[in-house]
Amino acid sequence: MENEFKIRQATKEEIAEIQTYCNEKTGLSKEDFNMEYYYFIIIEDYISDCPCYSGKVCFAMYGTPEMYEVFIYDKQGKPYHIDTQLNEKEKER
Repeated sequence: MENEFKIRQATKEEIAEIQTYCNEKTGLSKEDFNMEYYYFIIIEDYISDCPCYSGKVCFAMYGTPEMYEVFIYDKQGKPYHIDTQLNEKEKER
């Protein structure tokens, strides 16, 4: 079966939304936590088999491939952080 979702680069508006979300969540300013050098990929219309998420997903990578952040979007279209490479490092302990 062929994938039915579209993969694309994030728009400037989507990147700004994620930047704002991250700055609000961490309490850091854009100067202290800047996503300017991240690479952003958006997966449109993603549908998981379990636990039943459907919608937009953003994968943000910086540095090497194991340095990443994953965001999903709520029903109002706002980003929500769900995973980070730091979570994986904690699991290894």
